[in-house]
Amino acid sequence: MTNVLIICSDQHRRDAVGCYGHKYVETPNLDRLTHEGTRFAHGYCNAPICVPSRASLATGLQIHEICSWDNADPYHGQRTSFMHRAQLAGIDTISIGKLHFRNAEDDTGFDKQINPMHVVNGTGTFYSFLRDPVPRIVAGGKTLDDAGPGNTSYGQYDRDICAAAGSWLKERGESGNSKPFLLNVSFVNPHPPYQAPQDLFDKYMAMDLPVPDESDWHSHPSLDGIRLYFDMEELRTEEVRKAIAAAYFANVEFLDQNIGKVLLALEASGLADDTLILYISDHGESLGDAGLYGKCNLFEPSIGVPIIAKGPNIPAGKTSETPAQLLDIYPTILDALNITVTAEDKQRTGNSLIKLANAPDQERWILVQNHCAGSTSATFALSNGKTKYVYFNDFKPMLFDLTTDPEERDNLAKSSCADVRDELAEMELLLRSMVNPEAIDAACRASQSERIKAQGGFDEIMGRAHATAYTPPPSESES
Repeated sequence: MTNVLIICSDQHRRDAVGCYGHKYVETPNLDRLTHEGTRFAHGYCNAPICVPSRASLATGLQIHEICSWDNADPYHGQRTSFMHRAQLAGIDTISIGKLHFRNAEDDTGFDKQINPMHVVNGTGTFYSFLRDPVPRIVAGGKTLDDAGPGNTSYGQYDRDICAAAGSWLKERGESGNSKPFLLNVSFVNPHPPYQAPQDLFDKYMAMDLPVPDESDWHSHPSLDGIRLYFDMEELRTEEVRKAIAAAYFANVEFLDQNIGKVLLALEASGLADDTLILYISDHGESLGDAGLYGKCNLFEPSIGVPIIAKGPNIPAGKTSETPAQLLDIYPTILDALNITVTAEDKQRTGNSLIKLANAPDQERWILVQNHCAGSTSATFALSNGKTKYVYFNDFKPMLFDLTTDPEERDNLAKSSCADVRDELAEMELLLRSMVNPEAIDAACRASQSERIKAQGGFDEIMGRAHATAYTPPPSESES
């Protein structure tokens, strides 16, 4: 018997973990998980924003295959999820915490949802699909300016999630129930607000944290809309920038503490030896790199996520250089739970992380895309962990050598060198062998245009009072 415990966080960038080489943030529990399991050095989400990413994660499909374009296109069971497949196989499927689906009533494959967070009003944030013109979400800028110490509703929600997960595991262990389970424990930190418990915030403020400066800004028309949308056209003061970084790292450590409690509860339940543990995040956080905060861009801090696996058939202490992605979770669940693969399952392009962890390192291209939240052009990225190609339907591309330029400061696509021109042509051919950018853009814009009309137009959407920087936890939604 094998169980699966998925621990998911929100907006945790790949490099903000001790075991991924971060110089400041302390994550002893994730580090221990890596020491006992396999770390994927090049982990990626497939869409750098919550709702599309989580829909893609659940179904193992690219966002254009499920038409989850933006934060007002929540998953509602329209395509088979790995939870459906586990449920059909007789596995107990339980979720605790954030899902960001449409609601708890839809058949998404969970037997039970404990204290779930779903999109606001079952519809999500309509302003996320406004692209012509791009709106300014002033709440985004305020979130940056308010960085500092504080006890947030997200912090309390994560404590509640942790306690519920501990209780569930304790009861399961004591029940003697030998039936396999799939338990999804989904925290919201380190997602903004950029406010953290006083002691942890003070700890990181006392460090000599590096803060981005204006020389880090890329000049590219695709970024103008993102900076406008998130109200970050002007870089904050150095003091504010450091407070943002300190709060973010503090919330990563707070997250790690809660993860540690869940792992202890699993061990105390007596179920640890028979449980595959997966740690993932839905997308990353720019944290000032390239003059950007938040997500919704295709630089590494925004699309790179930690992916760690530990448990039966997972090598211990291994770092895999094979690129991995959230689409890989679907086949991993089927593999771990010994679920028969159907013809529909084979339509998925992901690979089992169990198989990848046990195989030699291999080249693999990961596709990421974004069509909302300040994105004025359909945007696609291909990365194999060494080379990054970013294609825009309406702008010139970007090209980065991640081996020599991991911070993506040098856009090689600006070069007139013949070799670079050839590489750009080859990369576009590779992209077009995987997707049709124009067709995807047309389908997305048609969907967004229809929904804008249904909601009364731009002014009506922006005139509503619920335009906020982030989804409130259940306790706030109910108040």
